[in-house]
Amino acid sequence: MVIFCIDLKSFYASVECVMRGLNPYTTNLVVADKARGPGSIVLAVSPKLRSYGVSSRCRIFDLPKNMDIIYAKPRMKKYIEFSTKIYSVYLKYVNKDDIHVYSIDEAFLDLTTYM
Repeated sequence: MVIFCIDLKSFYASVECVMRGLNPYTTNLVVADKARGPGSIVLAVSPKLRSYGVSSRCRIFDLPKNMDIIYAKPRMKKYIEFSTKIYSVYLKYVNKDDIHVYSIDEAFLDLTTYM
């Protein structure tokens, strides 16, 4: 049995970077609504910020003060659109019966019959 587990890296933050023409691996970006105040939860951080030890699910006031950070308001509709596009890529190579979606950015692909 061959099962691929796909977990898209920092999905919400990566989508926000791509939408801005930025590289998630070189951009300090968080998905959080600053208008809700410093106690607001950060939904996602870019891989670049994560490399500095910044974790998702922290509060805005927990973010480093000494670096430039781009704030992106959450846009679930956009994330769903991107997830749907990615799913369509899976369908080019794997039958839908062999794709098991776990969440918006995670899926298991049973590739047993394709090997």
